[in-house]
Amino acid sequence: MYYFVGATLLTILLSSSYLLYRYASTIKLIYCVLQSLNNVDSSNQNITVNSNSLTISYSYIGNAYQVTIPYNKRYSVKMTPLIAELLTEGKTRNITQQAGVPYLISPEEMGGQAIIITNSETGDVLVYKEGMKPGYCNELL
Repeated sequence: MYYFVGATLLTILLSSSYLLYRYASTIKLIYCVLQSLNNVDSSNQNITVNSNSLTISYSYIGNAYQVTIPYNKRYSVKMTPLIAELLTEGKTRNITQQAGVPYLISPEEMGGQAIIITNSETGDVLVYKEGMKPGYCNELL
């Protein structure tokens, strides 16, 4: 009996982790869209740092929601000098995220043509074009 319940719970947890990993970029896109619509109540936001993730709690049109995204503390120091910009119609916009959080979205998913990552310490630059997701930007670390 207990073995069956334990195995079922393990299956649910593994399925949830896989779904979070699989749809992380979609979750990020949804959050970006919600922010851009200015319907997110910023006074009601709360960010919780977990061992391997960040949970962002917010209110949207009076309803409470949360988004959980990956966070790797090992990359937080390494990613600190990285500056991210979205290239859209010849103009750039700063989209730098919390160090340790991977870039899970491609430029076209954000309405741009490229994501430009610059290491402010070394001057090295990487350009991620259509269909490319920078992740932890390992090439610059």
